[in-house]
Amino acid sequence: MHGQKRRLAVLNFKLANVTKRLKADVPGICFGSRELFHKQFHLELTEFGTGKAGIKKWKQAWLDSRTHQFFLVDSKDETAGNQSCKAKVVHVAPSLLPASEPTLTLNIKMPKALVLDGAPTFLVIENVHFNHGHKQVLEALKNGIALSNRFHRDDHSKTGWRVFASTNTIDAEFVSLSSDFGVIGVDFNADHLA
Repeated sequence: MHGQKRRLAVLNFKLANVTKRLKADVPGICFGSRELFHKQFHLELTEFGTGKAGIKKWKQAWLDSRTHQFFLVDSKDETAGNQSCKAKVVHVAPSLLPASEPTLTLNIKMPKALVLDGAPTFLVIENVHFNHGHKQVLEALKNGIALSNRFHRDDHSKTGWRVFASTNTIDAEFVSLSSDFGVIGVDFNADHLA
């Protein structure tokens, strides 16, 4: 009973905070992290230094942390599983990749504001190959399963981006041989396997 009362008190406290925030119409999201945002008020205690140079370094770090990744959500009723980033399978010459696996070409739909500023309508990224899960991505495209893509700039640098594809996978059929072929027993111990 005591544990349930404590849990109820915690939930009531959280509910009061959320209700207060909703009434005040203050968003609870801080892209770029609250910690970095609050560093601007105490630059002398940070790695950025003080004065105009410190403010400039902080602002650049703030902008970098807010723009180092973006996520393009999937939809199974869209062509190639995603309206904003369409993946297309491209078969390459056997000499380019081991086992002549097909690569992907990603067509990323650019935001209208950038297109109006002169950017192309689509950004095309060719020869995309995933080190892990490439076959699952190819299988998802073949079966019309949706793909979500998260683009991440490495170490907040301006030189390289990585793409992470997420999809539902089709479970492989479980295959087990008859015990006539033999059995292996594994004993899990605290410090070793036997």
